[in-house]
Amino acid sequence: MGSDYIEKIGTGINRIKQAVATHGGTDLDIRYNDFFTIIFRVKTAAIKAQTAVKGLAAGSEKGSEKGSEKSAEKSSEKILRLLAGNPNLIIAELAEQLAISTRAVEKNIRKLQENGRLQRIGPAKGGHWQVLEGADE
Repeated sequence: MGSDYIEKIGTGINRIKQAVATHGGTDLDIRYNDFFTIIFRVKTAAIKAQTAVKGLAAGSEKGSEKGSEKSAEKSSEKILRLLAGNPNLIIAELAEQLAISTRAVEKNIRKLQENGRLQRIGPAKGGHWQVLEGADE
């Protein structure tokens, strides 16, 4: 055991470099002065690849503005369809059925109201939604 230990002394930095080269995804910057500093920089390509994989796995709607607009349009249309079938649905129920956040539902409802496609009849509690046909989009 003693000879193995002595052989490993002084090879730590080389082992770090080798491990980084093997696993990729980062650049390594080693600086020496009174002590040493190792800086790991994640490569941009590795970050983009990981982000793309995470986005696909999570069904992320993030991306280009065009992609976000299309997703928002789809959610808006789904909201209108659900409310046409049941005008008494509340925001939390819509969010659950659409698998989106309540904030996203509120944002879509606000846009639908601004575009004259949806109207709230009555108070927040006890009222209902009315889907308006033939309104400007």
